[in-house]
Amino acid sequence: MSTTQFLTAGGTLGARIQAYDWSASPVGPVETWPPSLCVTLCNVLRSKMPTYLLWGPELITFYNDACLPLRGIRPEALGQPLPQAWAEIWDVASPLVTQALRGEATYVQDVPVWIVQRKGYPEETWWNASFSPVMAETNDIGGVLIVIHETTERVFGEQRLRFLIDLSTRLRGIPDARGVMATAAEMLGRHLKASRVGYAEFSETGGSFTVERDWTAGAPPTFAGQNHVRDFGSPVESELRAGQTVRIDDALTYSRSAEEHTAAEFLRTGKRASIIAPLIREGRLVAAVYVHQGEPRHWRDDEVTLVQEVAERTWTSVLRARAETALRESEARFRQFAEHSTDMLWIMNAETLEMEYVSPAFERVWGWSPEIFHHRDQWAETVHPEDRD
Repeated sequence: MSTTQFLTAGGTLGARIQAYDWSASPVGPVETWPPSLCVTLCNVLRSKMPTYLLWGPELITFYNDACLPLRGIRPEALGQPLPQAWAEIWDVASPLVTQALRGEATYVQDVPVWIVQRKGYPEETWWNASFSPVMAETNDIGGVLIVIHETTERVFGEQRLRFLIDLSTRLRGIPDARGVMATAAEMLGRHLKASRVGYAEFSETGGSFTVERDWTAGAPPTFAGQNHVRDFGSPVESELRAGQTVRIDDALTYSRSAEEHTAAEFLRTGKRASIIAPLIREGRLVAAVYVHQGEPRHWRDDEVTLVQEVAERTWTSVLRARAETALRESEARFRQFAEHSTDMLWIMNAETLEMEYVSPAFERVWGWSPEIFHHRDQWAETVHPEDRD
């Protein structure tokens, strides 16, 4: 089978390689390619794994159809030197390519790489990759074979789970609702590298909401205080009341089709990009967690999901903390009353018939230490024999 036939059977990239003008390229016309390049390239084109082949000292780039979804809208890299074709990863790839050119294969896992334009916006991604030398006919190294596998979704998923575990652990140890909200806001803000994060509670009428305190990264002003829901604008307000999480990548783009004053308000208050996760209870909007960014930002789906999960967990912890606070305050009020009352008060366990609490008035009235009442046999002795049964 000729080289042309191999390329024809190589899918979209095989056709592109066949149509490419290689005469001015360092690798020269297809007809002059060495067998080692042709055979390796044919195997690359048939692979279902995203695979790159760098050939010659210039590291001329070839790749297969499996790479196309990963490249997205990026400029064409075929036939270009790798440092030029994928400049943003060259710092990461360079030492691994150099090692392969010395004849040493390497494998790396979960390497972070910023991709500037794959889907139209900057992305933080993670990859597994192997870098292997490709031998030429002269027994020298003719190129480098790179097989890659994106692990971004798995890495983000693991990061989200670790964060939620850490959050739950931290919140369990906080006794008051304000501390719960403050801790959750700070942890979420630092994790998302956001500008401002807070917890809002809505009034009974739903016309206003209160932020006790929020977390900010440096310059953004606090959103604490009472705010009007109408400042969101009717589209945002409607989504929140319907229980829908609001995701705004850019307030200018989001609001222009609805209300101009909304965009101006968002910009004035430093929330060019936002996520607002509402909490609906018994059909009413009761609270929300908000995340603000001072500049446009493309929010990932997993980031939106994380904010929603934090909203639910924070609300649960807030209710728990308030219930515990109310119980402590109730117990404190009871004890304050009991300790100063002239009446004799006691609490008895109905099952064991042991006293759980005896007020100081017992000692003043009977002259016995309250400690004797904590044991059934002892307090029974204080009762008249005819009444003990």
